[in-house]
Amino acid sequence: MYQELIAALRLPPVELEEFLYSHRDELPEVWALKTLSEDPAGDLHKDNFAHTIKVISQCGADASDTTLLAALFHDVGKPLTRHVDGSTVNFHGHEIVGARLIRKRFGRWGVDPEAVITTILCAARAQAYLDSWTDSSVRRIRVDAGDHWHDAIRLAHSDVTSRHAHVHRRVHQSVDSLTTRSDDLVESDAFKAQRPVLNGNDLAALGIPRDARMGQLLTWLLEENRAGRLTDADEAAAAVAERASGLEMS
Repeated sequence: MYQELIAALRLPPVELEEFLYSHRDELPEVWALKTLSEDPAGDLHKDNFAHTIKVISQCGADASDTTLLAALFHDVGKPLTRHVDGSTVNFHGHEIVGARLIRKRFGRWGVDPEAVITTILCAARAQAYLDSWTDSSVRRIRVDAGDHWHDAIRLAHSDVTSRHAHVHRRVHQSVDSLTTRSDDLVESDAFKAQRPVLNGNDLAALGIPRDARMGQLLTWLLEENRAGRLTDADEAAAAVAERASGLEMS
């Protein structure tokens, strides 16, 4: 069933829907989306099943298996969390409920579900990105996504099926802004890792002569920095002073 599903996720939308219908007893959590509406009046032309099919299609047939599976299962927690509050419908906590359902389904297949769950959760966070996020928050989502960062970004871009153009623009701009900022931080962090926290001028200010000893100290600082140590300038200065006293003058 699992391998059949992987292949079916790359079929045209009509054929994919036929496949899911024929396997509705094996994928009840997905088929439950067929009668789930995000309209408080229950208008079924807005059902989440149709939304899911469109999201899968928008991911593209060249998307990874992880991305396509995440697209299929990203809303499965909604039927159990749907709540109407006046003129609005909410699904608070549906990602957590969905993760539990995914683990149960994948467990029956003997397949590790964590890549799919990670992709879903990080895609939702990517869509919620704001420019006010700290650099630490941006780094955190990238670290949390790990090897599935690009899967999450692709799903985040694909998971918008509104009829309103401004909604599409807002989501795509948010995800693009996050991607650009994250890439810039990765590049900046990589650059910082290639140089010690103190440079030659800093060492000279500490009284270190510009000779072979300074070169040895800079090399040592770089190695420490790459290992995640002595990344604070004051701490590095104290360590340099101590180490310099043990080196012979050239």
